[in-house]
Amino acid sequence: MPSKKILILSVAISLLAHALLISATGLLDIRLGKPKPEAAIYVNLQEVREDRSSSANGDPEVKESPASPATETAADAAEAEQEPIALDSDDHRFAPYLKKIKRRIEDIWSYPPEAFAAKKEGVSTVAFSIDRRGRLVASKIIKSSGHEALDQGTINVIKMAAPYEPFPSEINLSRLHIQATFQYRFLR
Repeated sequence: MPSKKILILSVAISLLAHALLISATGLLDIRLGKPKPEAAIYVNLQEVREDRSSSANGDPEVKESPASPATETAADAAEAEQEPIALDSDDHRFAPYLKKIKRRIEDIWSYPPEAFAAKKEGVSTVAFSIDRRGRLVASKIIKSSGHEALDQGTINVIKMAAPYEPFPSEINLSRLHIQATFQYRFLR
């Protein structure tokens, strides 16, 4: 019986010590003024809203990488003129592949540190192109957040997530042009 009391007492002391330790480290963070980004920021990939008035011909311009092949077929030329598809598209041909791309981006996406420190908020819209093998061949901000650090953070996450998965057989294109909107804001 005394060994049972000793065991209960040691478990109770251990729980109390752990609770005090956890509380003390929380107080240290507050006293040292360390920001807690996971509770203070909100990053969200939004559904792209069509805005035809932003461009004269309605098609956002996407600069191609210089590594593009010199021999271009008529099909390749038609694909180059293809409008970007929204990252949240529910088009049955692209939706499963786009969900994988979105998940890959979200897994590594974070608030750019310099924008976080300066408390910058905004919305960046990016257009990017992926070739059949999943390589990123072009990316460009088509609507700026108004803050270079946020726009650069958007481009950086698109580049860091590459290479993406190769196209599934259902996507019979040599390139897929995608448009995504990144929202950076602080929770209030």
